[in-house]
Amino acid sequence: MCGYEELDCMLDDKWNYEINEDKLEVTDDRDIGRVLVKIDKMINKFDIGDVYFVGLSGRKCGEGKKIYRKLNIGYPDKLSLTSKVVDQFFRYFMSVRDYKRRGLLTVRAFSPNITAYMQWMDDVDRSIEAYDKVNKLNSVNCGESSDRDYTDLENRIYKCFMRLSDKINSPSFKKLKLKVKKTCDKNYRSMLSYIDKLFEKRSRLLVVRVDLSYKRKYNDAMKKSILNNKDVGLEADEFEKVKSDMERLLRNRRNNTIFNGLLGYIWKLEYGVLRRYHFHVLFFFNSSTRCRDATIGENIGEYWSNEITEGRGAYFNVNGSSSHYQNDARGQVHCTDGNARNGLRHIASYFSKADYFMRLELPKRFKGRKKINYRTMGKGQLQESVSNLGGRPRELGK
Repeated sequence: MCGYEELDCMLDDKWNYEINEDKLEVTDDRDIGRVLVKIDKMINKFDIGDVYFVGLSGRKCGEGKKIYRKLNIGYPDKLSLTSKVVDQFFRYFMSVRDYKRRGLLTVRAFSPNITAYMQWMDDVDRSIEAYDKVNKLNSVNCGESSDRDYTDLENRIYKCFMRLSDKINSPSFKKLKLKVKKTCDKNYRSMLSYIDKLFEKRSRLLVVRVDLSYKRKYNDAMKKSILNNKDVGLEADEFEKVKSDMERLLRNRRNNTIFNGLLGYIWKLEYGVLRRYHFHVLFFFNSSTRCRDATIGENIGEYWSNEITEGRGAYFNVNGSSSHYQNDARGQVHCTDGNARNGLRHIASYFSKADYFMRLELPKRFKGRKKINYRTMGKGQLQESVSNLGGRPRELGK
């Protein structure tokens, strides 16, 4: 797993915007992604010794009251709490709560650190509810003044931090973090190995990238239907249809001339605020028998839009775009082209390592009592022999 600094550029590429029906649009995913990465860093460095409230005893107002007003009333002023750690924790609280209430975090799974933070948020909310009940009961029974003592709330919140500390320092939590990181690294290495083996078979490949999605009117109608009916079954049905469309595309490649000379492919299923379910796909063609990569990308996109999805689909032909890429991995790529190979490694990171922070959470389906495990990424099978593929095989040492 790479470090935070190495991930910054990759995460910007992944979450900064969505290309929706050829339009570049900044979405909430950009801000969500940035906040979540900061939260992950924060939890990584968290030390319970840095958590405190100034003047805990006998105070009728102060930091507890600030937190209460911010979380319950949405008070606009900055908290400016004495403990920088406590201040930072509550700085992200309102943003994440807003994302959750607007449904922007649905169909998502997060890193163990981010998940622990969200569980801490729930713990704080429960503590505030309990604090309110106690004060309401005291007010009814004892006729106390409405001027509350917020020391009790500060103590309750401190206990939330203690429970968080116990959780993230537990052996089971550390084991979970290692497991998730290993999975992301394994997927990354698997994709790099697949690409390397393709170059071992052919010294030059024609690389075509196409993003396959669905038209906005279809996505908007699906989103509206799910919100109105509040039926999780509709989301599962939507996923099943998306999965079926990609399976059909890959299955039909064997009998469709637009895929002539195809040596391999890598696909990644993702979920965005605007585009909902969509695929990023890399196709690797034999450059000795195929050329005009932009035309190939357009043909694949049109086939997806009009045939596979029966008019519901949309696409973005990356090879046909005039956008500049620092490490361009489009079109003809020779095995010795360092910049293009770096570009392919960057895409492999984009497909796998960024999933550590925020990834697609697939609907749960069962066959009998056995859970069906779906994949969010996949790759083609390498052919053992290239004798019938045409073109010059890669020579040893090249």
